Amino acid sequence: MRVPRILRKVHHPLGMAILIVLLSKALVFCLGYVVFYVSKGPAPPLSIIMNQFYHWDSVYYIDIAKNWHINQGTSQNLIVFFPLYPVLIRLTTLNFAYINLSALLVSNVSSIIATLFMFKLAKLDYDNSTAIKAVLYLCVFPTAFFLSMMYTEGLFLALTITSFYCARVGK
Repeated sequence: MRVPRILRKVHHPLGMAILIVLLSKALVFCLGYVVFYVSKGPAPPLSIIMNQFYHWDSVYYIDIAKNWHINQGTSQNLIVFFPLYPVLIRLTTLNFAYINLSALLVSNVSSIIATLFMFKLAKLDYDNSTAIKAVLYLCVFPTAFFLSMMYTEGLFLALTITSFYCARVGK
């Protein structure tokens, strides 16, 4: 199997893992951008980036980050959502007009942390190539695009894998 030229230039295994994560995220965002553009029509690029993954539960997470948990009306049903992800969104938001970007930032930074600790966890028992394959398989798994969306999956995976790593190394 031939390795693409860009990957041959990276000599450090952790650098290779980071490159795989960033390329997979770029692919997800590019595909999301194209799908949003084709289905909704032309819009400013920042608007497309902020709204391409604003679906399903992400609407509720953004609402909780803006208004917190409310105990009246239909919003009282949002109590089932754990608060850590909306709190992190709120902490990274400087302007509520760009709260979707904050949510994307929290999700993607969390999933990058998850993949880095996945690499480190795999390195405890296996060689560099196996650890890189673990990162690659995590990034190309069919549902891995959820790690780039405004969902808690990236944060959950980061906390879980980091916990496993810390328990393994005894810290």
